[in-house]
Amino acid sequence: MQPYGAAPLAPTALIYEGVPSWKAWFWSYVFAGILSIALVGLVWMGIMNMRRKARRYRITTRSIDYEVGVFGKRVESFPLWRVLDVELRQSFTERLLGIATIAVLTKDQVTPELAIRGLPASREIFDKLRDACEVARRQRVVEVV
Repeated sequence: MQPYGAAPLAPTALIYEGVPSWKAWFWSYVFAGILSIALVGLVWMGIMNMRRKARRYRITTRSIDYEVGVFGKRVESFPLWRVLDVELRQSFTERLLGIATIAVLTKDQVTPELAIRGLPASREIFDKLRDACEVARRQRVVEVV
């Protein structure tokens, strides 16, 4: 029942239905985007670190042992008498960081080239490895004859 003299009630009309604009949360979206990029970056850095630590090199005067794997392991051994060539590669960035890549070319059918990356004092290791390869080849020739 309406009060005396009041206008009749109009049927309910919808003025707005929906969700607030994303613009109201603009800075929250920007922060979430930066945070997600940082999170992806952290995950990527963790994976790279795990892959780096999963590689191990053991260089002796007789062989190079290369071990790789996080959950499973693969170990390869390269006798130095089978090494054909040893090469030192160093980019500008590697020179600044004091590291290099030592490429070892072998007679191996499966892995003819082994790239040993990022070892500290790489020039010293390269020189010692080159000399050890030469000695191993000479000893091998003497043993065969």
